[in-house]
Amino acid sequence: MADTEDITDGDMDSSAIEIVALEPFLEWVNQLENDDEKISLEELEDDSNIYLIPECETEEDILNILSMKHEVIFANELYDWSTNEDEWPENRDFETFKKWFGVRFHSIVFDLTQ
Repeated sequence: MADTEDITDGDMDSSAIEIVALEPFLEWVNQLENDDEKISLEELEDDSNIYLIPECETEEDILNILSMKHEVIFANELYDWSTNEDEWPENRDFETFKKWFGVRFHSIVFDLTQ
């Protein structure tokens, strides 16, 4: 049996959000590619980015953090596919962010690197 004390010692005072691509992001990614082979939403989901955020207890907490951090998250998600900012969409406000990305919330994060 695993030593649960080792696991609970790694419990952080953080939550995490997983950014999940939606159709507008998929369309943008696919228009960047020059070949005929298009990427699917499932392929994008296979390796979605996860961001540590301060501990959250309510959906309102998460939305507040997203509204403050959406610009850096949006830029990071775009940069993963194109380092040329001229190819990025001009409008990257919070409303556009919510249309381009879904968010999966993870309330408990364990740090096993210690």
